[in-house]
Amino acid sequence: MATPNSGPALDRGLAGMLVALLRLGAPELTPPGAAMDFGLHRDALGQAAVDTLVQRALEHAATSNAEELSEHVRLRARKLLDRWEEVIAEARESGARRTYSGFDLGSKWTTAFLHPPIEKHPPRPEQPESHFVAPMSLRDMEPTVPLWLPG
Repeated sequence: MATPNSGPALDRGLAGMLVALLRLGAPELTPPGAAMDFGLHRDALGQAAVDTLVQRALEHAATSNAEELSEHVRLRARKLLDRWEEVIAEARESGARRTYSGFDLGSKWTTAFLHPPIEKHPPRPEQPESHFVAPMSLRDMEPTVPLWLPG
């Protein structure tokens, strides 16, 4: 079982949580196409979202590693904000529009900012959007594999 602040738990949840905090915490970032407007609000809202995640991590940290954990979460969250701006810049350069999710009305998964961990054509690891994996359920964690029992 993963602890809430372990590396694998952060890999699975940090990007989705950060984007959700920003999207749902600010009406101007809530519409699907507002994913492209994040850069306009980063100074005002980005640090507040990072601070919220750091505080949450501290509440669940062992006292022996609280400072180390909080700095780790802070750096990862800030790096995600940087990557978000990279995705926006690349989209603007190519004339594309990004939305938050393929579930957004009028959106497609090919233009979605967040993407599920199991998909047929995931972003390449060197692409900034590869950091924005957001599972929809616990079943999204691993691909399905057959289990053969003798018998």
